[in-house]
Amino acid sequence: MVKYLWWALVLILVLRFRSVNFLVFYVLFELSLIPILLIILSQGTQPERLSAGAYLLFYTTFLSIPYLIILLSLKDKLFIRVGYLYEILGVGGLIIMLPFMVKIPILGLHF
Repeated sequence: MVKYLWWALVLILVLRFRSVNFLVFYVLFELSLIPILLIILSQGTQPERLSAGAYLLFYTTFLSIPYLIILLSLKDKLFIRVGYLYEILGVGGLIIMLPFMVKIPILGLHF
């Protein structure tokens, strides 16, 4: 089962980084949480995996709401490819990077 979850995650990630529309990017970003959560919950026998899954959902949801607000505010004003958005925004770029920093092991967010 884990093999299929990995392939589902790879498919979602490929679609996410191939998207040009910011809202499609956001939806696919949040959709990638499902296979990640199922992989966390299915691996191992330690009870800590349940708290790890809960922390993943909580922090990603909490930090992706400002990300969605910035994307919705820029939707009509800018037509920029996803990769160039980080260079332009400054503090907004930091807010946009926070959900990504939750999904990868950044030391300050993963204690």
